Amino acid sequence: MPLVRVWNDNVHPFRQTFKGEEIAIPPRSFIMMDREEAIQFKGTFSPIERDGGGVPLPTSYKMIRVERTPPSPEEREAVEAQHVNPVTGRRFATKAELEADLKAYATEHPDAVAHDAEAEAEIKAQVPRRGPGRPKKAEVPQ
Repeated sequence: MPLVRVWNDNVHPFRQTFKGEEIAIPPRSFIMMDREEAIQFKGTFSPIERDGGGVPLPTSYKMIRVERTPPSPEEREAVEAQHVNPVTGRRFATKAELEADLKAYATEHPDAVAHDAEAEAEIKAQVPRRGPGRPKKAEVPQ
């Protein structure tokens, strides 16, 4: 799983027990966490403490932000190397090879490609278009 930065945007340090661990984030700083864990941590309820007069204490505010870190060069190469033909499921190393396979499929199966174009045109014709703004009211006979 990719790591993300979990920021504490508060001017006070934040502490919370999460899945049996004490997590502490310094003010205006971040810690690194697994993405799914960070999302769960952000969504976990943290009660707001109050002083003797019932006023909430700013030291207990949970001001957490999850920031995705840029992918590493290895992750970037893995994503870019994924050129998959959606029809056949074959994988290719380059985009040019994928485009060549798509063109070859279109020439081998012209009826499938034409059928897809016809189906798309039929769907577009069925969807009613309307202009911007609120629709007009239907006239009520009196």
